[in-house]
Amino acid sequence: MTTSSIAWNNSVYPIEPTHVEWGSSQLPIGEALSCEEGSDNMDSFTREHLKSLIQERTGPCVSIFTKTAPGGGGADPIRWRCQLDDAEDRLVETGMGAGEAAELTGQARILLKKPDYWRKTSQGLATFLASGCFEMFRLPSAFASEVFVGPHFHIKPLLPWFSTDGRFYILALSQNRIRLFEATSHHVKCIATPPNMREALRTHDRDEVLNYHTHEGASGRGMEAIFNGHGVGIDDHKTDLLRYFQVADHAVRERLAGSSAPLVLASVAYLAPIYRKASKYPAVIEEIISGNPDHWSEAELHAKALPLVQSYLNERAERLAAQYRQLAGTGQTSHDLQEILPAAAKGEVQTLLLAPGQQVWGTFEAATERLERRIEPQIGDEELTNLAAIYMLQRGRAVHIMPEGTDFDGDPAAGVFFMPLVHHGNSLPVVR
Repeated sequence: MTTSSIAWNNSVYPIEPTHVEWGSSQLPIGEALSCEEGSDNMDSFTREHLKSLIQERTGPCVSIFTKTAPGGGGADPIRWRCQLDDAEDRLVETGMGAGEAAELTGQARILLKKPDYWRKTSQGLATFLASGCFEMFRLPSAFASEVFVGPHFHIKPLLPWFSTDGRFYILALSQNRIRLFEATSHHVKCIATPPNMREALRTHDRDEVLNYHTHEGASGRGMEAIFNGHGVGIDDHKTDLLRYFQVADHAVRERLAGSSAPLVLASVAYLAPIYRKASKYPAVIEEIISGNPDHWSEAELHAKALPLVQSYLNERAERLAAQYRQLAGTGQTSHDLQEILPAAAKGEVQTLLLAPGQQVWGTFEAATERLERRIEPQIGDEELTNLAAIYMLQRGRAVHIMPEGTDFDGDPAAGVFFMPLVHHGNSLPVVR
């Protein structure tokens, strides 16, 4: 998808650490339900946007990441303008004419004349410019301020938006209202407000078959909702609660669109088992945030939820590290970019693991498998772990950005291959 428009929607899906692939699990695109709270100014960044950004293009690609002040800051447009100036200079250094470079950045400079845009910033701004492509995204991530000009867009900072590894949900549940939050270890955002009890019951008949009955759980944890029949002998209020939660669960699952990230319930204790049994969501965790969530802000809910989901957030990285260690020595793993890049370009890498925050500069020619690395980038170079990620995503393979502190015997990337590796590449020495 090539576009010359700017994404203006107010919906985003932040996740970390990262697992990205084009599998059957899809993140929600667009607003299935509205959320009545939350003041962050965000743009929609979807899988379709990422697919567009990883396309092969002719001519240089400009990627600009800017740290911004939420709600607007006086220096934000000034910093961004300086980054555009830097990008324009680099375009000229690649051999592009000055007029053509000015035309390419000029479509973005129009926003410098729109003060309303800068009053609605989030924590970070991502800008992408190429021939026939202009995309900007206001996102709740404090990006390191960087400018990249190369053969491909630099997409690594955006990969967390498509992970299931570090994302979790909080469902604040009461009879008065329900709020659904999407969260990572550093961010929380209200993404939906399913119907409250009055709204839910308005469209559901009291005599509707529930297919559940209630009894005391063997664990002594309270009522288990396993209703059968037509409500005979069941307390009307509990029956209404079950119907209410069935409606809410349907709205939640529709909003989450196939996700299996953990969901934490925040509710008074007696509501949680009713919702748990009414819900078909596959990952409602056992522990709850106990109390009336109507009294808590999203920040308070986030702080209470984090200790409950920490083991879930660490599980994926631990499992991947264990798999990598288990396969070491079999020929199915490597932490050498000289082997990883050619294999990724051919679709031979099953999983790519990237250490966070590390960059490797140079050039790679897929046709000849010629790799040249440098300590400092030169004109025409690109960041090679970003290129490896692009190859993987173009072929529908999985990319994981691992937790802070991860490396692979001092290297920034590791690959797990479908089959034992046939050695690749014509790597030149690192140029210092």
